[in-house]
Amino acid sequence: MKKRCDWVTIGLTFALTMSALGIVGSFELGNINFAGFLVGQAVCISGIALLSVAHHFLSKKRKSPRGAATPTKGNRNNKTCLF
Repeated sequence: MKKRCDWVTIGLTFALTMSALGIVGSFELGNINFAGFLVGQAVCISGIALLSVAHHFLSKKRKSPRGAATPTKGNRNNKTCLF
């Protein structure tokens, strides 16, 4: 389950990055104006930021008890990922 959540996050980040590059290309070709460029970049950057925050909170690990020789693995049945 955790691997699937990680791969979905990687895929969505890649898609948002490619969208940002597409917006740069459209601006260079003159298909959009400066305001469209700024709005498009803001949407892509905020999407990546929100995705990283969501992934951080959804993949939190339980900390091992103080003085433990090995870290704990946590609950295997933990269903924190939305995907």
